[in-house]
Amino acid sequence: MAQEDGQSGTFTLIIPHDGLERHVQVHLPAERASEPIPLVIALHPLYSSGRAMEAITGLSVQADARGFAAAYPDTAQMFWDDGRVQSGFHERVFGDLGGTTTIDDVGFIRAIIDTLSADYGIDREQVYVTGLHNGASLVYRLACETPNSFAGFAVVGALMWDYVRDECETIEAAPVNLLLVRGTSDPIFPSSGRVLAELGEREDGSLYASLGTDITLNFWAERLGCTHSADTPNTREYSGCIEGASLRLYRVLGGGHNWSQGGERPLNNFGVNTTEIILNNFFGGEWQLEQAAVFRDTPRQFFVYAPESYDPERPTPLVIALHGRPGSGTDMAAITDMNSIADNAHFLVAYPDGIEQGWNSVGDLIGDPSMMQDDVQFMRDLVAELSLNFNIDPTRVYVTGFSNGGFMTHRLACEASDVFAAFAAVGSSLYYVMRDVCDASPPVPMLIMHGTEDVSIGWDGVRQMNMIGEEVQVSYSVPDTALYWAAHNGCNPEGLHRREYPMLGQSTGTQVLRADFVGCAENVRVYLISGGGHNWAGVPGVIGEEIAGRVNMDIHASREIWTFFSEHRLEEATADT
Repeated sequence: MAQEDGQSGTFTLIIPHDGLERHVQVHLPAERASEPIPLVIALHPLYSSGRAMEAITGLSVQADARGFAAAYPDTAQMFWDDGRVQSGFHERVFGDLGGTTTIDDVGFIRAIIDTLSADYGIDREQVYVTGLHNGASLVYRLACETPNSFAGFAVVGALMWDYVRDECETIEAAPVNLLLVRGTSDPIFPSSGRVLAELGEREDGSLYASLGTDITLNFWAERLGCTHSADTPNTREYSGCIEGASLRLYRVLGGGHNWSQGGERPLNNFGVNTTEIILNNFFGGEWQLEQAAVFRDTPRQFFVYAPESYDPERPTPLVIALHGRPGSGTDMAAITDMNSIADNAHFLVAYPDGIEQGWNSVGDLIGDPSMMQDDVQFMRDLVAELSLNFNIDPTRVYVTGFSNGGFMTHRLACEASDVFAAFAAVGSSLYYVMRDVCDASPPVPMLIMHGTEDVSIGWDGVRQMNMIGEEVQVSYSVPDTALYWAAHNGCNPEGLHRREYPMLGQSTGTQVLRADFVGCAENVRVYLISGGGHNWAGVPGVIGEEIAGRVNMDIHASREIWTFFSEHRLEEATADT
């Protein structure tokens, strides 16, 4: 429901458009001038939300200080349709979740402008749009298709996809003011560009690709009639553009795929504030900010989902979900469907990216030179980082993981029980080499979920080749992993509560059995998915059955995991350490 004009703060506006009820978070400044005010629209990344975008950008704070309105729209299907549906890109990346119906997101953004200018005193001549990741890709499309609707465009992180460029080339050019903010060490959109050969050829024989920084800038320079005129270590500027147009680049030296917030932070101290750069560019301030220091560490990426019900005045639980290898945070969001559970149960979800698509769950302990980063510390820093932007309840922070992320979850249970209140490991087991660490750690609530026909992480545990070519067992079997945690938590070895879930007929050949150990200092719960493969129960079509085996549909793994998590919280003293 919309609030009456004249009120301030953040509220949810529902706008019917193209047969859908679309939602947008709107922030109106506390003090408003009598004349119409500017509007900044911020588009969130893939599998994120408007509420999360408000928190990570700090735009609402700046809106109050500078006297503009801010709008944070939500996607209809967890992604902005920048042309990816029509091009077939999204379906090839996300399989059955790809969708075959185009979504009129361009029209939705126009509808936001129409509604806010008609009902909330917005100046149509001072409307600006920015976005991160997939939201930034839609900004490129808006700059091509609706240049006259906006006074300025700012893209953060993303370079142009070839399918966006191809469509843009069919549209007559018009003046736009475009700013690109890019991390020079962005692993998702590398400066050199990236060809996605793994998606296969299109009908014309071409491959999907993200364009490099220079190619993206050259496209816009040619479109706007600009020439490269000036460089600083952080910036590039163009001149001679068609009347009313500008083209600029800000380089975050050493930066990744992040919305840099500046100041001293636990993660990614890039020494510059993305929001300040963008707003100064929009409103005529000094946008060529000097970066305090070049970032020398490895940048870490993560996406956050905040449900519409998120209230920054109320402490809120947080779930961190760790992807498998190779994988990414957005892959994990698709695999788990955790956002839908967060909507109903009112918690935050963070989807971090591992380095080189994986987690150091055991690499440093066995001397693997390719996996030496301290991901335990990264998780500690991630919780501290998110706590600066969101009102997180420190007694209700949880972690779950799948495959390599599940192995990492076991490690965190042994090394970070002061941060996380409960743990859920799916499609994984416990490495033998972790015993020395785990034996000395306190009891923790642990949920284990595994398919008996998992071909990636076998029911009998992981076997690997040693230095002399022999295959040796390196992890416990799944039953022995459960028994380890039961013994660790002081459970009664003679007692189990067993539950057999009804077979609903949607997943022939699989059945869910649950066992809860009794008499434990902390709960141990095991889900045996008879006939199940290397996948996430309740979410079909993301990992193909030809790769990972059968998906059980009698339960939703994320719902079961949240039910378990909701039963546990840290003691206040532990959470504050």
